[in-house]
Amino acid sequence: DYLKLSEPQRRQWHEMEHGFMQELNSAWGDIRAHRERMIRQIFSERPDAAVIEAERAAISRLQERQQRRVIEQLMAERNMLDPAQRAALAELLLRQEPPGTLEERLHGK
Repeated sequence: DYLKLSEPQRRQWHEMEHGFMQELNSAWGDIRAHRERMIRQIFSERPDAAVIEAERAAISRLQERQQRRVIEQLMAERNMLDPAQRAALAELLLRQEPPGTLEERLHGK
């Protein structure tokens, strides 16, 4: 247990995490659906710029909402931790590298 949570903290963490993960997974599903429609439109016989833009905008809105929800979750987690646990969680998050995108891998980055 990296954060050394007490039993009450562990219960609270799991309660908070359950709903958060459901929301996150649902949002990722929505993002994937819009992304797929956008890609299919880009590579269609007659790409429609308005449809592409609408899908891009939908993805952007969903990602912004998702980022706000992640920040809200991190703030809630922060509030239940003691100073040493907060420092450990911050350090863990800072060490995580954001995953590269498929687009970056396809284009050699």
